[in-house]
Parts: sequence; structure tokens; C-alpha cells
Amino acid sequence: MRHTILVVEDNKSLLRLVKSILTRGECGEDCGARPDYEVLCASSATEALRIGMEYPGPIHLLLADVMMPDMLGTEVASLLKAARPSIRVILMSGYPDGKLAVLDAGWQFLQKPFMGEALLARVRIALTAQAAGGR
Repeated sequence: MRHTILVVEDNKSLLRLVKSILTRGECGEDCGARPDYEVLCASSATEALRIGMEYPGPIHLLLADVMMPDMLGTEVASLLKAARPSIRVILMSGYPDGKLAVLDAGWQFLQKPFMGEALLARVRIALTAQAAGGR
């Protein structure tokens, strides 16, 4: 099954890197099979909300930065979750104190900086939980 992931990151270099890891499995040595993900990219919360509301197919996972100039990633996640209840959420941050709010909401957290293997593993966990009916 092909999964669609919406990535929201205001750092354009990191956005390109995350997309590359998710679409090509470029994570260094022997990271396993190439993932089968369609990646939608947004460089702002506003753009992510537009994509999230207008995209015609399912979006299985939101992978978003916690701290963005126009809106917090937690706010983006809440709004998209209301519109798409089955969407899974992973929020990422370079600030460890952001982790508590993310986990309290029942979402996954990914600490920046991260290796490609860690990103792919976290995505697999979130999507597996979705298939099993978890949060």
C-alpha cells in the first residue's frame, strides 16, 4: 500500500532532505527496502493547511515541525486531525521541551537532529499503528 505523507518544515534544506529520505530511503548504510511513500511538501503551516484541506486523496501521516513562524505544529496537527480524523501525527523539534505537549496529545515525537534511519523507523511505527487501529 502506498502511503501519503504531508511534511511541514520551514527550513527548506531540511524539507528537501526529509523528502529525499522518505522517497528514496536515503539513510546511509543498509536501511532496508525503499519506502513506498508519496510525499507532499509544505514550507509553512498555512501551506500545509491548504494542502491538507484540498488534497483529494487520503493523507496518512502528518510530519511537522513544532516551531514555525506562522503557527505551531501542534495547532496544524489539531486542525488537520479535525478535518481528517484518521491522519497520524509525528511532530519534530530541536527543542526537547516540545516533546511533552506532543506526547500528551497522543502523537509521536522525533527529536532533531535525527538520522535517516530514525526518521524511517518513526514513520513505519506511526503507519503500523494506523493499520492496527491505534492512535
